[in-house]
Amino acid sequence: MSNPITFPFSIGDTVKIKASGETGTVRGLSILASGTTSALVHYKAADGRAQECWWETDVLEAA
Repeated sequence: MSNPITFPFSIGDTVKIKASGETGTVRGLSILASGTTSALVHYKAADGRAQECWWETDVLEAA
């Protein structure tokens, strides 16, 4: 039996995008067939627009 994949974040958590410093709320979680975990993050972009984008969890950190 394989090890279960766990997520470093939960839906509703606030996270920060490491590359830009923008923060947002996790709205969804996914696991790809390759085992990669991703989070759907709703955040305010640097230019002020509301954004929602899937990010691999390794480029995010708890805020």
